[in-house]
Amino acid sequence: MRVSHGVSSFSGQGVRMRHAIAIVAVLASVSAGCHTITEDLPARPTQIVVGGPGTMPVIVVPAPAPTTPPSNTTPAPRADPTPDPGGGEPPVTNRSPVAKLNAHVYFIECNGAPVPGSSAATTAPVGCRVHFDCTARDAKNDPTVPNGTPRWTYGNPGIVSGGNSGFNPVVIATGGGCTDYYAEVDGVRSSTSSICFQ
Repeated sequence: MRVSHGVSSFSGQGVRMRHAIAIVAVLASVSAGCHTITEDLPARPTQIVVGGPGTMPVIVVPAPAPTTPPSNTTPAPRADPTPDPGGGEPPVTNRSPVAKLNAHVYFIECNGAPVPGSSAATTAPVGCRVHFDCTARDAKNDPTVPNGTPRWTYGNPGIVSGGNSGFNPVVIATGGGCTDYYAEVDGVRSSTSSICFQ
């Protein structure tokens, strides 16, 4: 029996020893994890010096690239505007006699700008400019250079003011109403056409 008492007494001391080791281990880990880290923090903050006394820090902000302002696509009015003929026509070198003369409205100009689609117009607003055109043609219907300068005639000259000679005369509609017109050069007269001003 003694032997069994000795074993039980020994096992009781072993349990106590294991408890003591566990408590010491817990206390050691708690005390190791809770120490204050004062050596990493500065005693007081250092002063930041920028330039010197009374200076302000300069902050550089990148500026956006300058943009080009949009160009004004509306052309400025000219004293005597003419439409862009799209490259122009070759010069006429034919010197055959004039057999036919075509006269018509080339375009109408209002407020210094050509009116789109106004070629061969039969009406125009009062105050606008009417640009006429005439082309001399020979017996083969080819453009030809006449000997003289075309003369223009208007049936109601009281409502137009301006050109009455040349290949491209310009008149201003000064009043309401209609007028017939035709051109004549080298004894050949164009057909008569009319235009009304409103």
